Amino acid sequence: ISRLLGCLIGVPREHRGIFSICVSFSNTIFIGLPLGIALFGDAGAPYIMIYYMVNTTLFWTIGFHDLASSNGVTMPLFSRKTLKSIMSPPLMGFMLGVVMVLLEWNLPEPVFKSFHYLGSMTTPLAMLFIGIAMSKTRWEEIAVGKELVVAMLGRYLICPWIVFLILPFFHLEPMMEKVFVIMAAMPAMTNTAIVAKGYGGDYKYAAMLTAVSTVLAVFAIPFYMWLVH
Repeated sequence: ISRLLGCLIGVPREHRGIFSICVSFSNTIFIGLPLGIALFGDAGAPYIMIYYMVNTTLFWTIGFHDLASSNGVTMPLFSRKTLKSIMSPPLMGFMLGVVMVLLEWNLPEPVFKSFHYLGSMTTPLAMLFIGIAMSKTRWEEIAVGKELVVAMLGRYLICPWIVFLILPFFHLEPMMEKVFVIMAAMPAMTNTAIVAKGYGGDYKYAAMLTAVSTVLAVFAIPFYMWLVH
């Protein structure tokens, strides 16, 4: 759908990969995880990580390939580099946690408490990170046009509503359904600008879409929280 939207509104070839990524993929770690825990409590964390696993895998394969291809770089869909990117510390930590739960391994109490204190820092640190990123955005460089408007409609209207409308067909747990809708309504991934710069793309364009989507999240997330409840 994001590719089709890009073609319909005439997004330049060098911007299509970035445009598709911003519409399709959510920021599920820096913003999604702390906000999700703040909204749903620790019970929502496993479902956030499930969404994160799929979101990240698709970003570093299909999304990564599209972005590189739109800038004339030949990039295999699966490579050692993409595998390394997928196997990030949050994902590895989640997988290790799943193994420990299944095997019923309990950490020593001092270690468990130390990890709990570190985990409780996630939300405030993430909020500081978001605030710093937004404060460094040069708003005068933001060009309001059809690409920006359609990208934001795709991110905050099309993507969450697709999830919202198909969920009844899967009969998932209510908490999982709520988490998936909220994760689909998160801002665009911050990695987009970094990857775009690495492959000669218009990283300023990517940063602009990410910054605007982060600001709009202030309005979108409360609306979708009201909707799922």
